[in-house]
Amino acid sequence: MNNFIKARDWLRLSLGDIRATVISKESSDWDHAVFNIQQAVEKACKALMAFLGEELKKTHFPAREVIQEILSNPTEITRLELDQERVAFLKRIVEEAGALEEEGSMLRYGREQEGGIITPDEIYDERRGRELLITGKKALEEVLKFLQTFPVPELKEILENVHLQIERLG
Repeated sequence: MNNFIKARDWLRLSLGDIRATVISKESSDWDHAVFNIQQAVEKACKALMAFLGEELKKTHFPAREVIQEILSNPTEITRLELDQERVAFLKRIVEEAGALEEEGSMLRYGREQEGGIITPDEIYDERRGRELLITGKKALEEVLKFLQTFPVPELKEILENVHLQIERLG
């Protein structure tokens, strides 16, 4: 399977999570909306990695662990033929996606403290949910912009579909 097909398939997976995010947001189910946007961004970052031919490690932190590794290696930047515009996209992706990655397991399991567990629905109220959805939307937009700098016919349709769903996030 070539890199473009893998990238397309990861974007399809991301698309499903974006749709779930939209549904959760529309029903004010903020903790699930945040969980789904984090999943969508993680899969979009894996699409980007597949596109670049990077080995897909099992990680929930692709921006911080893999994309940042590319950015910190000038030889890798040269090998991948990343110009300044593309490097700038990657830096913004690391910043935005990394903010969601920092939420870690709290998205699913809450936060343990003395006296009990604070559940995700207690952590992710409307204000915090909207903030993180904006962050996720920005990360997804940057991934799309990065991929669109390469004219790859295999990705055209899925990129358009992802873009349409991102717009539904508001």
